[in-house]
Amino acid sequence: NASDFNKIRNFLLKTSATAGVTNGAVMNASFDADDPETWSNVLWSDEGRVVYINWFDRGLAGSFDMSGLTGLTSIDIGYNSITSIDASGDSSLLSLLCDVNAITEIDLSGCTALESFWSFENPLTSILNVYSEGQKFEANGDGYIALFMGDYSLFSYSGDYEEYLLAVGHSNSLPYNFTQGETVLTTDNVYFFDTQNPTTQDITANFKAGVTSSPQDATIFKGGRLSVKPLVSGGIWDYDTAYLKGNFTDPAEAIFTGLKAGTTRLTYIATPQHENLYYYYTLLGADAADVGISSAYDRSKEPVVQTMDEGSIDQNYYITLDVTIEAAELPQTGQDFTAPIALAGIGLAGAGSIVLIGRKKKA
Repeated sequence: NASDFNKIRNFLLKTSATAGVTNGAVMNASFDADDPETWSNVLWSDEGRVVYINWFDRGLAGSFDMSGLTGLTSIDIGYNSITSIDASGDSSLLSLLCDVNAITEIDLSGCTALESFWSFENPLTSILNVYSEGQKFEANGDGYIALFMGDYSLFSYSGDYEEYLLAVGHSNSLPYNFTQGETVLTTDNVYFFDTQNPTTQDITANFKAGVTSSPQDATIFKGGRLSVKPLVSGGIWDYDTAYLKGNFTDPAEAIFTGLKAGTTRLTYIATPQHENLYYYYTLLGADAADVGISSAYDRSKEPVVQTMDEGSIDQNYYITLDVTIEAAELPQTGQDFTAPIALAGIGLAGAGSIVLIGRKKKA
């Protein structure tokens, strides 16, 4: 089929994650753009249609227009550096795995047969046309979204896999809620779809700064004060008492006084106050035992499912700030600390018992 041939050929001719090497050549040194026999792991039907692609962890890069591949049923392009995917019109597509890439947008228009989809660890801010034409799932603020469907869902209730959107805070933000227009759908960082009657409306994942602080450069004089206000209250402050003295009279605002010159790290540890806040582990380069999971996922085998009891993984937010204390004494005029700064939010965690599937990159 000429259309299928050109779609795959065009992507294979793009530059891979290795400078000066095409996607085709990075997978096969004998790659010939005009000879499909040299195109690694592409299966064709007797009618000349692409039906299966497995390019997991092959060093690929660039945007991938795989639209109109109506015979394609399964594709695995996880662990690459692909930047966007257009799968519109892929009406036979059952499984699309594109986790751990650099994807910012995916178009699933016309993927009416899609059953399994996994997109975690991507800077995704927009997923188009999942359940209806014109529908848009997007991130609002400094964060990303991920869509999970079918057997590759990370957790489920009673073994029945769910379809859901996950909001993942990035840099200085934490998930705040999911909205549909002006309506708040949930304050969890995960939104479950009704698989029997999924919404056809747009959904937005909203993010807010995990912590605000003043002064804005987190630099104070010896004897000066630092004000820190967390988004999630009721947490624990961890800091070096040789550098800072804390005052926690107001639970919504901690005041720290600089004791001696130097740089020190201030950490705020908060337990999520949402009713059902979930955390997923990706196990990138780490042994499963490091996070209390007995087995990691291997794509050459059946999915490994592990029940996670409360306490088996860390259940907290970790938000850190590096504070600089100048040697000079606080000036008589005092210290201005009116301008806010958003601090780095590191990690999300969840409570409750969940079923988790972890996938581990092969060595």
